[in-house]
Amino acid sequence: MHPNSIYRETETVRNLQFVPETGFGHLLRSLENYALVSHIPFLLMEDAQEVELHLVRSNPIAHLLKR
Repeated sequence: MHPNSIYRETETVRNLQFVPETGFGHLLRSLENYALVSHIPFLLMEDAQEVELHLVRSNPIAHLLKR
């Protein structure tokens, strides 16, 4: 997760192969004084450019998306 490329060791292709096997991840939203984290199930679309995910309406991150 470090932005400097010298710390990145995993190839994109390998990451994209791992995603369908897992189908579960974390959605993070950083705010001024704290961070929100939600566990989410998701599907990677065939073009590997988008994901479809489930986030319950009562989730605080969902409320932030409405703004």
